[in-house]
Amino acid sequence: MKKVCLILALMFSTSVFAITPAEVIEKLPNLKQGIVYDLEATKVKFLTTAEIAEYKDFTLEVGLSDEDSACLTVSYPILKLRDIGVNMPILKYVELNVGFTVGYENIIDENEMFYGPSITLINFDF
Repeated sequence: MKKVCLILALMFSTSVFAITPAEVIEKLPNLKQGIVYDLEATKVKFLTTAEIAEYKDFTLEVGLSDEDSACLTVSYPILKLRDIGVNMPILKYVELNVGFTVGYENIIDENEMFYGPSITLINFDF
């Protein structure tokens, strides 16, 4: 269902605003995949974030974690394989970012807060 909505949104935006799909894809934010360690529950959760702001090398990201939770992350890049000369098709997306994540679990029901250190390893830029 999400894919259908995305395709319809792309078709609508290209027909109404007279822009090409390539221009739409070019403006999408970078998506990052990683993990966060919940300090209160002492468990590891998967994390998907999108960059919304950047200042110097620090990045503010908003995203989703497992179990119906939304989160906000501040991260700093430690290692980018692309910057050290790796040109392999898959490895160019590997990027090590460390940060701190704050979020809410069970948004619909209970609003339990979680927080902890996070690491993102894969950065998809369109």
